[in-house]
Amino acid sequence: MKITKLTVLIFSLVLIYGFSFAHAGSLSPSASPTATFHTLEDIYLRLTTNATSVEGDHDLSTTTVPVASFYTLEQIYDAIPTIDATKVAVGTTYLGVSGSLAAGGYTYGSEDQGYVLGTATGAGTVFVDMFNGSGVQTGPTNITGETQADGGLDDYNNGDSPATGRYEGSWTVCNVGNSYCGTSDTAAKVKDNQTGLIWSYNCGGLGCSTLTDDSVSLTYSWTNGGANNNLYTAQQLCTSGDHGKTGWYLPHQKQMLQAYINGAYGNILDVGTQYNNWSATEVSSQTRAWVVNLGNAYGASTVKTALNTIRCVRSS
Repeated sequence: MKITKLTVLIFSLVLIYGFSFAHAGSLSPSASPTATFHTLEDIYLRLTTNATSVEGDHDLSTTTVPVASFYTLEQIYDAIPTIDATKVAVGTTYLGVSGSLAAGGYTYGSEDQGYVLGTATGAGTVFVDMFNGSGVQTGPTNITGETQADGGLDDYNNGDSPATGRYEGSWTVCNVGNSYCGTSDTAAKVKDNQTGLIWSYNCGGLGCSTLTDDSVSLTYSWTNGGANNNLYTAQQLCTSGDHGKTGWYLPHQKQMLQAYINGAYGNILDVGTQYNNWSATEVSSQTRAWVVNLGNAYGASTVKTALNTIRCVRSS
């Protein structure tokens, strides 16, 4: 073997420094990497649209020129929503924010479970007050059951003023100043602000020629055979009677019952008056129709030839 100067140098280094050489193993993975990669765009869209994406692999090479879809970390940071603790339920933490919304507080205008349907800025009506108030009621001394526990008094109270503390919604009296509740029609008497329905005066005169005076309590049949109908049915008396007005219709039974709940007595009905009004609702056999008293919620089905008062309604 020919010994060169290089060979002697390498041998000397090995003796002096203990250098050694080893053969490296294979750097190839035993299996393909798992798909655990999300792009910045995936993260941005999840924050802004709640869209989910499928995890990709680690191969960042592209087969085409990348499109302009790169979001910066600043854009992603700005996309993180600000969490309002009052909108997150108690006991829940979202993005590090502990909620303060009372459990069960899914009400409008109040988080107190004892309220329902308030305004945007205040509490709603207490459930118990929907039963004509609580405690001792005012009213005629000859009527028993004047406490909440005994059921309270009805709205009519034998012609007296409505019971103190009864549930009563908001009503608007229609007059020239508010263009008769926006209808420009003098037949409009009052608007129920809970339902948006506008109620007329009672029908008066032959063929409901007037809708202007509740003191005139003329009666009509549900069919067109009544003495005051002038060949109109009860529904036609509202829609196209001799009053010459448009936009009115005969209210449904449940619209009338809701109006009673909202405080029709003293609003739709003048204090001290009550009538059995025809509704547009028939019984399932279609041989009878329903009447409702807006003062005390009395309701019954009766033959269509019976005579009852008529009051009309409209939505605008």
